[in-house]
Amino acid sequence: SMNSSVLNLPTLKSEDRNSNKWKSLYQIQRERKQIMRETCSKYKSNNRRIITPYHVSRIFVEDKYRVLYCEVPKAGCSNWKRVLMVLNGLASSTKDIQHNTVHYGNYLKRLDGFDHKGIYHRLNTYTKMLFIREPFEKLVSAFRDKFEHPNNYYHPVFGKAIISRYRVNATKEALRTGSGVKFKEFIQYLLDVHRPVGMDIHWDHVNRLCSPCLIDYDFVGKFESMEEDA
Repeated sequence: SMNSSVLNLPTLKSEDRNSNKWKSLYQIQRERKQIMRETCSKYKSNNRRIITPYHVSRIFVEDKYRVLYCEVPKAGCSNWKRVLMVLNGLASSTKDIQHNTVHYGNYLKRLDGFDHKGIYHRLNTYTKMLFIREPFEKLVSAFRDKFEHPNNYYHPVFGKAIISRYRVNATKEALRTGSGVKFKEFIQYLLDVHRPVGMDIHWDHVNRLCSPCLIDYDFVGKFESMEEDA
């Protein structure tokens, strides 16, 4: 009996550890959702609005495991899309998926591709996930990714407009290529209500991308604690 009790001790400890882990996870989720609800009611962001296909256009669907995942760029979305592709049977391992394949996500179904009944059925019965990131970190990450490296879309489309509007005495070369946008100029563009070019999903608000005041997400993860949350 001595032996069996000794053998059982580590098992009990690991079960306790797991149980505590789950308790703390539920507690964290409760707190995050509470903060979200309070913020939504403070800014009255969900006043009797109806969910339209536009509100769910960034939500990816995994029917087999009944998961909905709202994509927030620069908050680990490429890795989550890889996981969804494996769950969907589109790849055998996340390592097999090229960056571009993930980036465009054309192989994954989006919620706005379903009819009204299909959208509501999934919203009411599937597990809805949202991963976010500290907003300023997210902005810096987007700026570095899109403006500090060569980019044949963001430089001509956004860079040229930003430089011509906010840079005094810009060189012809800078105006022609749109390369070399400074962080200060990027911030000026973000704060300008009459900005010369529209917003982009890489730096748009989570509120606009995922409508958390309208859709009651079951799980809210953070980029900063991705390992524990995942």
